[in-house]
Amino acid sequence: MKPLSKRKKDYMILTIIMILIIIGCVLYQGYFTGISFEVTERENCTTDSRVNKELLFIAPNGQKYYTSCLDKIDVHLKNKRTLTMREALEQEELTLNQILKQSKSKEETEDGELIIYRYSDFSIIRCQRTTDTETANHDIIFAPKNATVEATYCDGTSEKEKLSENEVRILAQNAVKTEWQTKITDWEQPEIKIVQFHEEPNIKQKYENVSLVGIDLYQVNFQLQATNELLVVYIDCYDETVYGIDYE
Repeated sequence: MKPLSKRKKDYMILTIIMILIIIGCVLYQGYFTGISFEVTERENCTTDSRVNKELLFIAPNGQKYYTSCLDKIDVHLKNKRTLTMREALEQEELTLNQILKQSKSKEETEDGELIIYRYSDFSIIRCQRTTDTETANHDIIFAPKNATVEATYCDGTSEKEKLSENEVRILAQNAVKTEWQTKITDWEQPEIKIVQFHEEPNIKQKYENVSLVGIDLYQVNFQLQATNELLVVYIDCYDETVYGIDYE
C-alpha cells in the first residue's frame, strides 16, 4: 500500500489534471465557436402566452424560429462581428446545434413535447410535437432566461396553411388599384416577403385596437414610377386581412 503522503500527492496530481481538462474544454469551445449573446428583454411581457410569439426567421428547410418577449437578441462572433440572431441564421454564421451546445441546462416536460434550454441571458423553447398528430410543431422560440411555459405553448402554430403568393398578390393589387395602378411599374410581379414583425414597421392599420404582435404578415412591395420609392402593402399570412399601405 502506498504511503499516505504519496496517495495525497497522487490525488492532487489527478485533481490538477481534471481541472486542466475542464479549462481546456472551455477554452476549446470558446476558441472554436467564439459565440456570445446580448439580449434585451421586453418589459411587462407574459412569456407563457403564445400571443407574444413573433416570427424571427424561416429556414430553407421550413424550420421556424420565433422570439417571445425579447426586443433584441444579438450574436457576437469570434471574428468580432456582431449580427442579429436572424442575420446569423440567414447567413449560416450560426447553426441551431451550435446554439444548443452552449446551453447550461435543459428541462423537458413530462410528455416530452417541449424542451427548454437555459442560458445566462435567455432560454430556447424547442417544440417537439411529432408529425403524426394534428398539432405537429417543431418551432424554436427564443425567450427570456426565466421563461416558464406549459406544453400547450406549442399547440398548432406550425401547421396553419398560409395564403399562396398568388392570393397575396391579388389582395395587394385590389388594395392599391383605385389610386395607384397607373403609377406602379411592375404591377403583375411585386416583391413578396414575410415581415419580421419585431422590427415594427410603420403600418397604417385599417382597424382600431388590433394588436399585430405574434401575427405573421406578408409584405408586398410595388415599385413606383419615376422614383425609388416602394408602395408597401401588409397582409396577414393566414386570413386575407389587409392591415395597411405604407411607403419605404
